[in-house]
Amino acid sequence: MKLTTVQVGEVSQELITDGVPVRFMCCGASLDILTGETTKRGANVMNQIVYWNFSRKTAQKIAGWLGVRAAFSE
Repeated sequence: MKLTTVQVGEVSQELITDGVPVRFMCCGASLDILTGETTKRGANVMNQIVYWNFSRKTAQKIAGWLGVRAAFSE
């Protein structure tokens, strides 16, 4: 599971500077949306992949595309 080139282009245009921190979770592990790699399941949040430049709407769109859950940190 990773974003396609077209999807990367689309979300690149939606990047913002004051986004909400979000992790894309798949089976208890955070997902790298560009490579499809995941962290070890159950890894401490400090070792998970966090994205900072997406709005909630964009993050939910990405999660829907990939079939994963967007976990927001505020």
